[in-house]
Amino acid sequence: MRKFFFKGIAAIGFSTLLMQCKKTETIVETQLPNYADSVKTSLWGYYTFSGNMADSSGLNHPIMAMNGATYGADKAGNASNALAFDGVNDFAVIDEGKNFPEGSFTVAFWMNPTITSGGRLFNKADFNTAKASTVNFGLDDVNHTNMVNFSVSNTNDCNTLWSPGSSSDLFVNRALAANNWYHIVARHGEGVSSVYINGKLVAATTTIRQSFKACTNAPWYFGIWWTGDLLPFKGTMDNIRIYTRTLNDKEIKWLYDNNK
Repeated sequence: MRKFFFKGIAAIGFSTLLMQCKKTETIVETQLPNYADSVKTSLWGYYTFSGNMADSSGLNHPIMAMNGATYGADKAGNASNALAFDGVNDFAVIDEGKNFPEGSFTVAFWMNPTITSGGRLFNKADFNTAKASTVNFGLDDVNHTNMVNFSVSNTNDCNTLWSPGSSSDLFVNRALAANNWYHIVARHGEGVSSVYINGKLVAATTTIRQSFKACTNAPWYFGIWWTGDLLPFKGTMDNIRIYTRTLNDKEIKWLYDNNK
C-alpha cells in the first residue's frame, strides 16, 4: 500500500513537471522569404509586351515603340508577347525616365539577340545630342567580341558628351550566342556595378560615383544609342523591369527561375 502511494506521488510530480515544460516551451517557425512580393518593392516600370506597351508596375510609366519597333514571339513561342527590333533604326523609349530618381537602380530583362556583334540594349541619355549619358549597356564594344558592357558616368554634368574615360566601365567576359534567350540584370548602387546572366553574377566593378546622376534631359531608351551613332540592336526583348534600388542576389535568381 505504501509502495503504491509513493509511486502515485512520483507520477503526479512528473505530470506536473511535464505540464510546466509545455507551458514554457517556445515554438520557433522559420519563415521563408517571399521573393514574389519583394521583387515588387521599388519597381519603377514593368513591361510584359502582352499585346500592349502598358506599364504593369501601376505607376504609369509607359514605353513607346518608335520607327516601326513591333511585337515578336516570347521565350515560349507566344506571338505578340515581346518587343522586336529590326537592327536598322527602330527603338523604344520611356519618356518618364526623365523623372527617374537619382541613386541606385536595377534593370532586368529577357533578350534574344539575332546578332551579337553589336547593338545598344539600353541607356539613359539624350537621344538627339548624346549628352547626359549616365548609363549605357550593350553589345557594342569596339572589338565586337559578342560580350556585353556596362558603363556608369563618372561626371555630375548633364550637359556634356560621353567621352573615353568619362565613365566607369564593366566588360563582361562571357560571349553570347545569337538566337538564344538570356536573362540579363544590370545593377548599380553604393559605388558598385554588377551584371548577372541567367541568375548568376558574371562581372562586377567599383565605380567613382556611389550613385548615378539622374539627368532630367535623359529618358530611358532601349535598342538604340543616339542619332549620330545609332548602334541599333537586332533581336527581341521581354519582361523589362526597372527598379529604383539594387536587387539582391536571391531576388535576381528568383526572377530568372520564375519568369522563364
